[in-house]
Amino acid sequence: MAVKKKTSELLHELDRMDEREDDILDVLLRRGARLEEAELRSHQVNVGDLQALTGALASLETAIGAAIANAAKSNGAGASVTSLAASLREQDAAADKLRTQLRERLLALAPEPAAAPQRTFRVAEPRMIGADVKAFQRVLNQRLDAWGIHDRIAENGSYDPETRKAARMVAHRLGVAAADYEHGFTPDLRQLIRTPSRRTPEQIRRARRLRGRAHEPHHAKHEAVHAQATPKPRRSALAAAIHAAGGRYGELVVREAKRSGLSVSLVCAVLEQETHFRNVFGHDKVRNPIKSPAKGLLEVTEERYKKYLEHRHRGEGAQGVGPMQLTSPGLQDRADKLGGCWKPAANIRVGCEYLAERIKARGLHAGVQAYNGAPGDDYATSVFALQAKWKARLADARDAAPATAQPRPKPGARTFKVRHTELKGPDVKAFQRDLNHRLDAWGIHTDIDDDGEYGAETAEAARKVAYGLGVAVADYQHGFGPELRSLIRTPSRRTPQQLQRARRRAEWRRKLRKQDAKARRGGALRLRAFAEAKKLVGTMEVGGNNRGKTVLEIIRANGGKGPEAWCGDFVAWCYRKAGSKSVNRNWAGVALYLPMTGLSRTRTPQKGDLVRYTFSHIGIVNHFCDAHGNELPQSRATHIKTIEGNTGRSGAVSDSTTGGDGVYMKIRPRNLVKDYIHVSR
Repeated sequence: MAVKKKTSELLHELDRMDEREDDILDVLLRRGARLEEAELRSHQVNVGDLQALTGALASLETAIGAAIANAAKSNGAGASVTSLAASLREQDAAADKLRTQLRERLLALAPEPAAAPQRTFRVAEPRMIGADVKAFQRVLNQRLDAWGIHDRIAENGSYDPETRKAARMVAHRLGVAAADYEHGFTPDLRQLIRTPSRRTPEQIRRARRLRGRAHEPHHAKHEAVHAQATPKPRRSALAAAIHAAGGRYGELVVREAKRSGLSVSLVCAVLEQETHFRNVFGHDKVRNPIKSPAKGLLEVTEERYKKYLEHRHRGEGAQGVGPMQLTSPGLQDRADKLGGCWKPAANIRVGCEYLAERIKARGLHAGVQAYNGAPGDDYATSVFALQAKWKARLADARDAAPATAQPRPKPGARTFKVRHTELKGPDVKAFQRDLNHRLDAWGIHTDIDDDGEYGAETAEAARKVAYGLGVAVADYQHGFGPELRSLIRTPSRRTPQQLQRARRRAEWRRKLRKQDAKARRGGALRLRAFAEAKKLVGTMEVGGNNRGKTVLEIIRANGGKGPEAWCGDFVAWCYRKAGSKSVNRNWAGVALYLPMTGLSRTRTPQKGDLVRYTFSHIGIVNHFCDAHGNELPQSRATHIKTIEGNTGRSGAVSDSTTGGDGVYMKIRPRNLVKDYIHVSR
């Protein structure tokens, strides 16, 4: 049975509860005062405090109600209870007022749900994403477009390294100090990029100093990921020119082009052809799902590349990766060993190395085509067209081809090697004469052309002469330097070891003479015919199509009575002058050459042999070469250099209205060749 409390006890308990309520209210009021002094909207209210207050007030109301009820039943306490009840009602009204004030303060302190988060953009894990990032990316692209830089970043709402790099570039060009964005892009800084008119006078002056120059931000050295030691972060003129022309990775391109011995303009052309300087995945038709969509681009990141590798290792196919579009798993693995195929530095280095390897193995044109791996020569043609544009863009920056780390040596001091860019000059011509003189002294009378171009034929003759003179193979396997060329010019300077070695090679020289005599019996005719053709280079039609004094003389010497297509008459003239007994009127018809007495097909044509094309035309072989005429072995050549009559400066067989027909040196793709013909008598 519950024991009823006495009125005095009840009043004492109410006093304690009142004191407790005063304490709670006092704490809350003091806390509210501190919140008012602080920045109200940035402070989060502890809802537990309000809940505790509400519970205490509710408990107080319950106790007061119980006290009133008990007091009403007690004797002799009516006046006291009435007075107590009035006092409690006043306190209850004050408590209600306090609740109202606290509720208003809570509403004022509550965060505004519609306000966008005012955060600072940084590259972090997990990646910052959101509509505010996408809006910032859109602003950056608009700013870049306004400057004529049309290489857009993806507006995917993800603050990635590419977005950060673009933001830093834009901020730098707007004149913002690097220290202001080194630790991220604040809302105020993003607003300034959106509205450049808000810049300070100092920022505007800084931007004016940068106007017209395509410098990277001060922090650019932190952006490049180098496979080895990072060079000094000094911006070169070429790198600046690359960025000014709309390219990217300027310092990387210049460094890796020099390292691989490539032209900077060629590397830029390949980068533009492959990805337009973007670090993206390709979109080949393989099962690997990590690829760029059909109408878009997928940026290469470390996370995506690792997922790509997982699928590649499961046999789902390889895909182009990065700025240089490394597609072969072997090339991707090579870049991974340098720090990661997803990193532009490693990607561009391996791409340049592979391009240089292809060029060295196949020549310039075929090597560039082999980089892509597609049949035909469309890829190389497109790259060379882009290279011409890049050469013009980089002309003021003195683009070298190939770029070298050392100053160009003086003509007399360089080492002669067969390269994708052929060595030319009077020093080469003098060396060719020395080689012919040395071969003549041995009784070998098949001369090389002293045309001043160091090609495969000259290199082969130089190796033969050096070997016959007793020079060790190791001394010339990497080229012919000035001292070695001087020794060939003056054999009396040979060492005793070289003289002894030369005596041991006397039998080799005898065999060489025998081979030369045999070759001259079958080759003298074609060489004489080639010499006759060379005399006629520059002969032009005059007075109409297939007309002119010399042209009509060539036609009539072969039995023609008047103007006619004379490419066949031209080769007949050359071989007739050379002493051939096979020449007859049928040589005028290109389709009639086989079968004729003394004429036969050959798979290994040499200088002076005939070449027929898939269209009705014929010429005389000079040598196999690349698209620029640089001599190459037949196995590596993509083109053939010839001397032809009844042809124009460009194209196949043109007429007089397109620049004039005549006798020209021509460079033609090998895919136009039908066959080669050797004239034996």
